[in-house]
Amino acid sequence: MVSIPESICNCTELSLVGFNNNNSQANYHLEIGNLAKLQLLRSLSKQFGWFYSYSIGMLTALQTLDLSETSYLDLYHQKLATLSSAYPPPNRLTGEIPSTLTNLTNLTYLSLSFNLLTGSLPTEFGLHYNLKNLTASNNLLEGSIPSSITNCSHLLVLTVAYNRITGKIPNGLGQLDNSFKV
Repeated sequence: MVSIPESICNCTELSLVGFNNNNSQANYHLEIGNLAKLQLLRSLSKQFGWFYSYSIGMLTALQTLDLSETSYLDLYHQKLATLSSAYPPPNRLTGEIPSTLTNLTNLTYLSLSFNLLTGSLPTEFGLHYNLKNLTASNNLLEGSIPSSITNCSHLLVLTVAYNRITGKIPNGLGQLDNSFKV
């Protein structure tokens, strides 16, 4: 197993970090928050986890956060104003979709699929005017698609398959863009 050196945190010009599909082991005291220009943090490893929760919020340039291979991350308490794409860990999120996701107003892509999320789609998703792709399939979501989702004028894909969603598709969803897909 390879250990990630602490010196990586001194690479202040680093803009992309990806430790995909390897046997790397993180040092629990890595301060990735020092990487002020980091724009993409991708799929670390199953060995990585909760310790990133504290320093990820300091990554003010972060645009893409793909932690789909990690064991845990409390993404929802972060102040990631620049984040445009989020891939939280599948099969690890439970409970209702946190309304605090509305703090991530620059999101264009959010993947919440393959979890055990319950409740309904928050009406606050309508505040994500830049949202282009929202996937929340394969959960335990109930209720209807909120009409506020029509405020997402750039929405191209809304995937809520394999849930308990009922009711009609809100008027106006099909008028958002010619290439809109449900």
